[in-house]
Amino acid sequence: MSFEAKPGSLLNLFRDTDVDQYKIPKYQRAYSWTEEQVKVFCEDLYYAYSNCIEDYFFGAVIMIKDSTNEKIRNIIDGQQRITTFTILIAQLRNLCEEIVFDLEVDSKTKIKYKRQIKQIRDKISDLSQCIEYNIKNDRTIFKLELSNTDKTFFEERLRISKKKDILDTLESIIEFIEEKSNVETDYSELDELRLKNKNKILNIQSTGQYIKYIDLYNELCKDLNTKYEKIKLREHLIIRYLDEKLPMYNIDLNKCMSDLYIEGEDKENIMIFIDSFENTNHNSASHVKILKAWEIIEEELIKPIINIREKEVQAEELINLIDTFIKKTYIVTIISTNEDTAYTMFQVLNDRGRSLGVIDLLRPYTLQMLEGSQYSENTSKNWDKLAEKEDCDKFLATYIESYMKVSQSDKKIHNKYKEKFFKADTEPLEVAKKIEHMVRTYDVYEKIKNGEWPYDTNKTNAWHKNRLKQIISRLSYSKSIPLLLSVYDECTEEDFVSIIDIMERVVFRYITVCEKKSTNLMAVYSKTIEEIRKNKKLNLSDFKIKMNELLKEQGSTMEEFKVKLEGKKLTYSSSSSKKRIQYFLSTLEYYYNDYICNNSSKVLMNPTKTVLNDTNIWIEHIYSQEARPDYKNDYMDNIVNKIGNLTLLQDSDNRKLGNKSFNEKKSGKDYGYDKEKISITNILTRYNKWEKDEYQIRREMYLDMASKIFTLDGE
Repeated sequence: MSFEAKPGSLLNLFRDTDVDQYKIPKYQRAYSWTEEQVKVFCEDLYYAYSNCIEDYFFGAVIMIKDSTNEKIRNIIDGQQRITTFTILIAQLRNLCEEIVFDLEVDSKTKIKYKRQIKQIRDKISDLSQCIEYNIKNDRTIFKLELSNTDKTFFEERLRISKKKDILDTLESIIEFIEEKSNVETDYSELDELRLKNKNKILNIQSTGQYIKYIDLYNELCKDLNTKYEKIKLREHLIIRYLDEKLPMYNIDLNKCMSDLYIEGEDKENIMIFIDSFENTNHNSASHVKILKAWEIIEEELIKPIINIREKEVQAEELINLIDTFIKKTYIVTIISTNEDTAYTMFQVLNDRGRSLGVIDLLRPYTLQMLEGSQYSENTSKNWDKLAEKEDCDKFLATYIESYMKVSQSDKKIHNKYKEKFFKADTEPLEVAKKIEHMVRTYDVYEKIKNGEWPYDTNKTNAWHKNRLKQIISRLSYSKSIPLLLSVYDECTEEDFVSIIDIMERVVFRYITVCEKKSTNLMAVYSKTIEEIRKNKKLNLSDFKIKMNELLKEQGSTMEEFKVKLEGKKLTYSSSSSKKRIQYFLSTLEYYYNDYICNNSSKVLMNPTKTVLNDTNIWIEHIYSQEARPDYKNDYMDNIVNKIGNLTLLQDSDNRKLGNKSFNEKKSGKDYGYDKEKISITNILTRYNKWEKDEYQIRREMYLDMASKIFTLDGE
């Protein structure tokens, strides 16, 4: 058998004598857990801790024995979980150090809590060995080594221990600076603190005195109830002080530390600690996520222990939490000597419901193909860029579909990529180019999925650009995106405009109103994509013919379309129907002049190019939904929400029309249909009343216009 599986506690995992180090291969993705995932992790652990659960299963980890060192394990799956485990281990180690310091504050306390001190010191030893170990030449290495993107950054954070000593040292530096350089702190400089502690600050300011750092801290601590709040205030004040005072007084922090004989590891730890507060400066999204995970774990699991007032209870609760985590929490390690077997298991677990993405499978596969080539490092960075996108896997599914037909139920999209782009004999340069193209294409994809025009030229007017938004946002038909990506890639901007025009006419009729299944439409899209990729151009007439054939199918003919226009899809009811109605009426408005001027035309092709702002137009019931008794009409009550009784308002004053009678709505002193710029509304002024006959005339006009817009050959 080429693999073995064994359950064990986290302590067993990290202190396994057969393993010196766990490595995340450099081709694996960077740390990517979201805030929600870290919170769930904390909730699960807290549940096990608070309910005294003896054996809590935390999932599986797949590893490969390293081919060059039998005491190294390369983690193929589970790296996010193991990384988060290590963050918590470091936090618990740091908390143990803080609590031991408090218990040893004086000889009397030290004797009283002798048992707890010994237990916690044992825990510090256990936890420290889970983080790092010393090899023969006394060089310390970390038990977990992350991939290239996060390795150095993560290890620097793990080095931050004995935080109280660091804060004490920084306070000494501040006192040294204040004494040597005559540095003073005025509350007016601390805007954030002034807002948070307004009353106290005002009282102190009234004395007209400057205040030193330690007095500032003591004053602000007076109203804080918990130890955790005081610790965070201390951290905040120290960092804020250094951030503001050093540049203001041109003080060199390194020189100050040298003057105080702070050198070597102590100096390095201080700089790392200060840098950990500057997460906004980190270029990598994974670094920000690591810091956020650190913060959440501290808030959810460490803070409750810190805030326990009774020292004995605090020590016992800390010990229980650590035991739950490292001794009672179990994972299954699956270890393989064969890389192919490991990745096969990786994929099988994915098919059975594990939350593994396409990128988790493609990234290591392609970077292995590039191992040793000049393209490896840059390609790894490109994968990291994609991995940072929240909809990365959805994009990758869309991207491959813009090249070849992919079944909606196909769970092995990564195999389609291997088949199309990453065959075993593909040249490294081609692999690198394709992944670089995927990164560039994501920006195009993001624009299209948001209904934004993907081209940066001025060739296309605003009206045509808005049609893309209508398809994606108003008609909510994102299945057109793969075809649009292929057109963007291989064809001209004029082709992009033309294909959107055809898409829009067909999608509204075939999908939105007639509610046909998308199978045949997607078949046309797939065939067109295939031809575009093969010929590097769009055969627009052929695409139009294929799309027109869809409109001849039973259920989507013109007569059936007209009948369904008055059905539930365009009846004023839900918010989704309102979006469709607004789209339909605004489209009629665009083509109204063409309809009047070219009434004999079978297909309207010349819309007015003025774009209506979707957020500034409203649907108006011509016969009011809440008709007054003086004009109430039974027939009109029955059709009040039908399309023929609806129009659009653009003038905000006309929203005052409310439930007025038709004649009142036609013309008023400050508002009325006669003041509307929207033509399909303004023409209502030609009617003397609004009853059954007028409604039916307008209804027929709507249906006639629709038959000339949502068609390709004027049936």
